[in-house]
Amino acid sequence: MRNRTLLFFALSLILFSCLKENLDPVNLDKIVMLQIDYKTGEFEGGKEFAYFHDTSTVELPLTALYDPVLPDTGRLSMLYAGDTIFDGTMVWQGAGERKYPENIDDPVHYIKLESPLTKPIDSRFQVAFNDLGIEPDYDSIWNAISNLQMVNRYQLENVDSKIGLFLYRPTQGTADNPGDWKWYVILKN
Repeated sequence: MRNRTLLFFALSLILFSCLKENLDPVNLDKIVMLQIDYKTGEFEGGKEFAYFHDTSTVELPLTALYDPVLPDTGRLSMLYAGDTIFDGTMVWQGAGERKYPENIDDPVHYIKLESPLTKPIDSRFQVAFNDLGIEPDYDSIWNAISNLQMVNRYQLENVDSKIGLFLYRPTQGTADNPGDWKWYVILKN
């Protein structure tokens, strides 16, 4: 009888120590990564990630791991709080590809607003990686996503956070042909 009581007490303690707010996906920190075509400025889709990490800083915990194209292939990985959110290959005068995430959500899954959001000041953008060395065109990047309800929600939930930005160029060595280059915008709730 005593063993049953101890077992019941231990199980009860374990179950009650798992608070609902720690397991509820609604309360997780989230980020969304949105893909924009470099050449056309069109929104091409995105991916939302949920994290248990508390990243309550203004600066986003983004780290770019860049292995340049030597002699003819390279790689770009983007980490958020130490976890990979993007990984892609780069090929000199060829075509690399995004390896992770394998798929992104199609733009048709993103609800649009009736009127676009006003672009934040340029200092809100945090460029995590841009190997071109030129200033991004923040206006065209923002215009691609300014009419998305998800962007509005993320901006309302976290008005102070930086807006992450990185450039992925799967084709290297052809600056005149940015046909497959992508900007990625990262927002945190």
